[in-house]
Amino acid sequence: LTPYQLVKDKLCNHYAPTPTKYAQRYAFTKISQKRGEKVEDYVERLTEVAMNCQFGEEFQSRMLDQFIGGLNNESVKAKLLKKTNLTLDVAREHVAREEIANSEAQFMSGSSSGTVNKVYGKKPKPKKFKAENSVNKQ
Repeated sequence: LTPYQLVKDKLCNHYAPTPTKYAQRYAFTKISQKRGEKVEDYVERLTEVAMNCQFGEEFQSRMLDQFIGGLNNESVKAKLLKKTNLTLDVAREHVAREEIANSEAQFMSGSSSGTVNKVYGKKPKPKKFKAENSVNKQ
């Protein structure tokens, strides 16, 4: 290492220290699927944090546990929990198929997944037109 790189590394570690594996693992256990989030995006977020958790040989097992535990669809979660010898790839594929089936069912029934919210508030009063020069006061 050059003296510049050594000083740079020390400053970077001082001002932006790398979180410990325990902090990363805590953050990992708090990740859950957001409403409307696709399964692939959810897995990507999980993987990004898991890479810094130093799980070692338990990586796949911990990913699967958190993946299932963090799903927002309880019926899909229940289906996955009934399976034996489940892997992350199989679980991800199952959830992706469920997402597609639900989307197609909504399309076929004519309903949309979007919601419309009513806006409450005061209606603006109409502005009155003043014609200062058109009316002559006598």
